[in-house]
Amino acid sequence: CIDPANHLTPDMFEQHVRYLVAHRRVISLTELVEHLQRGEAFPHGTVVITFDDGYLDNLTVAAPILARYGLPATLFLPTGQIDRGETQWIDTVYSIFQFRTHSVLSNVGPVAGTFDLQDPSQSESAYRQECAALLMSSYSDRSELLRLIQDQLQPSQLPTRLTMNWD
Repeated sequence: CIDPANHLTPDMFEQHVRYLVAHRRVISLTELVEHLQRGEAFPHGTVVITFDDGYLDNLTVAAPILARYGLPATLFLPTGQIDRGETQWIDTVYSIFQFRTHSVLSNVGPVAGTFDLQDPSQSESAYRQECAALLMSSYSDRSELLRLIQDQLQPSQLPTRLTMNWD
């Protein structure tokens, strides 16, 4: 379960790719580095496509679309997360909020106050504040904060793993 703000449908991604093909010059990251090392200027509209976070759909959805259009891309993988077999924290917190069985969140981590998550504006505010706190947290603090949120909201399910593994 991915926050829609962080996800493109395959059709929308393909629309973006078609735009790049029609209006931009897409080069590989290697080509970018080589140009920079030589001190060469780039033609207007030159872009590099990169993917962060190692989501599996980068390989199963995006890669085939890019291949159809002959475009290069680079994947950046969160190696520690892959080694630990963990779900991205943003997917975990989104799922906790989406599948919560309790609707009150109080004083979790650096976010002070009590939120009635049955109120859409309070739910959105709590979610955004917790995401901001999680983003700025160390790995250990983030793990603890996720545990505290999960303990209060008691989700009926957690996300399946959406990221790649080494296979």
